[in-house]
Amino acid sequence: MADCTTSSNNASSDSTGSPAGASAALQLPHRPVSARCRPGILFFVPQDPQTETIEATLIVLSAFSVGNAIATVDCVFGRTRVNHALEVDHLSVRFGEHQVLKDLSFNLEHGSSLAVIGPNGAGKTVLFQALIGSVSCEGNVQWAPDVSIGYVPQKLDLDRDVPVAGTDFLKARASITHVSQSYIARVLELVGISAEVARIPIGELSGGQFQRLLIAFALLGNPTVLMLDEPTAGIDEPGQKQLNELINRLQEERGLTVLFISHELSVVYRYATHVLCLGRGTTCFGSPRKILTPQLLLDIYGSPVDYHVHEH
Repeated sequence: MADCTTSSNNASSDSTGSPAGASAALQLPHRPVSARCRPGILFFVPQDPQTETIEATLIVLSAFSVGNAIATVDCVFGRTRVNHALEVDHLSVRFGEHQVLKDLSFNLEHGSSLAVIGPNGAGKTVLFQALIGSVSCEGNVQWAPDVSIGYVPQKLDLDRDVPVAGTDFLKARASITHVSQSYIARVLELVGISAEVARIPIGELSGGQFQRLLIAFALLGNPTVLMLDEPTAGIDEPGQKQLNELINRLQEERGLTVLFISHELSVVYRYATHVLCLGRGTTCFGSPRKILTPQLLLDIYGSPVDYHVHEH
């Protein structure tokens, strides 16, 4: 049976999971800011206004390693027990009077894959923001002591005219993660981007190419965990299939723990080992077979939800 909890909250929120009118916690700043806001989170912002866009992007995408306990308001970050990559205990997030997440608890083993699903406004992106410490919360978030995280956001509002090639974007990342420049070529090969495509300005890349670049960016930090917020959103069907297969292959080859947000239940059924379903005052956690049932999906989404199971 699926592990489900129910709360009386039905707060409305926008597509990022934040309450209506609130700013997204990972919104790009209007100008570069040199600051280290929380222990354990890396901020790299050289003071050069001519490269404001890429610097701001680096703030959002920089991975972090969890060491000693860090606290954000009443949310305590620390170390897990041996077998878990992540332990979440009684996690709640509120924006003013709007309760977005309430009393959420689950554990995730090393090397597993967690899909976070639910209707728009259920708090999926806010959950990711809480897990990396970028929004105030209550409860406990415990990452394994050796965890490092590569975060791929749903979208970045980059200026299409920004004069930065994909290789420049990755070189900036390599310089702050202390990996060799030669490793960039290896990562580009891993995600299926040719050297020629990597030299194209990022504003001219297709949606699928840019998502692959963001995954390459995250991999340069040698993460043990990948967090992906709707990684195939806005990409055509063949591109979605290729990206899903890429993420699955990277997980298997590198032993990664993967957390991803998705509306594609067929993809969730095929690739996830665990599913966390948020919505309509009910939270459920379990295997895809236990969560992706007609009745439970009806309870969560408020209307029938259909999907096709692709056999392996």
